[in-house]
Amino acid sequence: MKYDKTVALVGQPNVGKSCIINQLTGAHAIISNYPGTTVEVTQGFFDYKNKKIKVIDTPGTYTLHSDTKEQILTQKILLEGTDAIINVVDSTNLARNLYFTLQLMDLEIPMVLVLNFWDEAKKQGDKIDIKKLSENLGIPVIPTVASQGQGMEKLKEAILFRASLGRPMRFTKRPEKIITSLSSEIRKIIEKSQTKHPERALAIHLLEHDIEDKKLLEYYPRLKTLVNKLQQEIKQEKKGYCLSCPLRKLCSPSEDKHFLDLTCQERYAKSHEITGEVVTRIHRSKEKFLEKIEKIIDRPLPSIPILLGISYLSFKLITFGINYIGRGIEILLSPLLKYATFFLTHILPSGFISNTLSIAIPEGILVPLTIVMPAMFCVYIIMAILEDTGLLSRFAVTLNKILSIFGLQGQSIIPLLLGFGCRVPGVLATRILPDKRQQLITSTLVSVVIPCAATLGIIAATIAKFGVNILVLISTLVISFIALGLFLNYLLPGKKEKLILEVPPLRIPSAKNVVYKTWFRMKSFFTHVLPILLIGSIGIRMILETNFINYLSNLNSITQPIWGIKGQAFASLFVTLIQRYLAPLVLLNMSLTVKEATIACAMVTVSVPCLPNSVILWKELGFKRFLQIFILGGVLSCLIGIILNFIL
Repeated sequence: MKYDKTVALVGQPNVGKSCIINQLTGAHAIISNYPGTTVEVTQGFFDYKNKKIKVIDTPGTYTLHSDTKEQILTQKILLEGTDAIINVVDSTNLARNLYFTLQLMDLEIPMVLVLNFWDEAKKQGDKIDIKKLSENLGIPVIPTVASQGQGMEKLKEAILFRASLGRPMRFTKRPEKIITSLSSEIRKIIEKSQTKHPERALAIHLLEHDIEDKKLLEYYPRLKTLVNKLQQEIKQEKKGYCLSCPLRKLCSPSEDKHFLDLTCQERYAKSHEITGEVVTRIHRSKEKFLEKIEKIIDRPLPSIPILLGISYLSFKLITFGINYIGRGIEILLSPLLKYATFFLTHILPSGFISNTLSIAIPEGILVPLTIVMPAMFCVYIIMAILEDTGLLSRFAVTLNKILSIFGLQGQSIIPLLLGFGCRVPGVLATRILPDKRQQLITSTLVSVVIPCAATLGIIAATIAKFGVNILVLISTLVISFIALGLFLNYLLPGKKEKLILEVPPLRIPSAKNVVYKTWFRMKSFFTHVLPILLIGSIGIRMILETNFINYLSNLNSITQPIWGIKGQAFASLFVTLIQRYLAPLVLLNMSLTVKEATIACAMVTVSVPCLPNSVILWKELGFKRFLQIFILGGVLSCLIGIILNFIL
């Protein structure tokens, strides 16, 4: 598709970029890996004044330094054909956000500044002079309340007609002289095809120890010598190292040994200077109900019982939703499925094919739509509400001490919770974690111990059919999680860093945004889960109809003494290699005792990664780590079977 203009949404975390792309593009948005990377971005388009405009939502990042995948990707997107930058900032925290704005302006790409959460800034008593801010920066400034769609038309008009380069920041005499000198040398030494940065922006990045741009120095020894010399000139020796810098949590430097740079200090001062000029604190409106709740929930002591209560309520809502949504869909589908069964048995010649398809197709539609879909829908809608209210960040802070037992930070709770919807986005979400060690531990826990919503849905049906001991199942999950987490923390070397996490204010979630996020995540059900379950149901029914599974009873002499289950049930566990939720579907078609069903369900719940999960693990962590996780999952599953056989 050909676009008239490509724009990038850029901003710090929790500034409402996802809500803005939702308002701008509506249904014309997709989530996919950005070409040549493993980082997901949302892309979409909108039509305005007979022009088709592409929008790319970059990952939330505090600076343009290349210390994380997200920061590297943001630079890549901006320097590879972006016609304009939509810099989204939080109106309630303008000074901190403008630090990033001043960095973006060095790239010499036309910009529009979006002041989101405009209503919240007013409520906290801030009056922002938009005209003065626009004159100061030299770019259009648009106030918005993205959750309500306010300001979107003005934003579209600004994107198309008013985006401008603005006035990039100029530093004081000493750093400016050094930057100018280095820019001049870059122009002479480096060919334009070697870098997409403007000379000035590249000079600043090199002086600020940007990892990605420093790779150029290996090809240009002369430039490397000059950069090292100038870095010594620009450092702030008297003010200490990056480790003690107030900006450290924004920059996330890869090394703490660098001296503070004058450029960082002056950019920080400039962002506060501009804020002081354009923001006036007027009489603050009366404290709102949510602010009173926020003060209570953000205190350490009351936060634990409150968040535990929210967790319990979420669990009850999910189970209630699964039950009633599933029942409603079953009532609606029953007449259609009866007709489908009648149609298949009469249109196809009687025999094996007719018998198999007349049972498998209705079953392959009914099970996903009445068990799996309600489970995924309920998990994702609760996740979207927790994200938009600001409660998810508070869960991360509250659980930080508990998760530190496993060598993890509090934000690990986000991929762990996502894993209950689907383990693939759960593993992808580990990218938010600060180091490879935490990513590996969390990815392993998500892939081995966390059952996805589809698995939970079919396990629930298995529990109901065979009277599985649910207490044993829950205990197995909890103990396996703790044991595996402690084992990995002990096994993997490394030190856990302190948690640095922005906690947004409590907000009433936008219904439109919650629906948008839920639908985006639910797409995988229709494109991936439903087809696999339908095909899997046909395959399983064919196996059952051919009595092939009965031959597996020959394994009874091995499987029953060791794991306490029949050979057929044990063999069905290999189906988890394709999709974990297919294994309990096989179990539903067997005759099992309570003990056998309990052990089999426990071994399915804690098992090897499924095929899609395995592909993502391979891509994210490499084949060696994926293989280690796979073997670990298989060993743990077998151990659980042996232990439960001994206990029950």
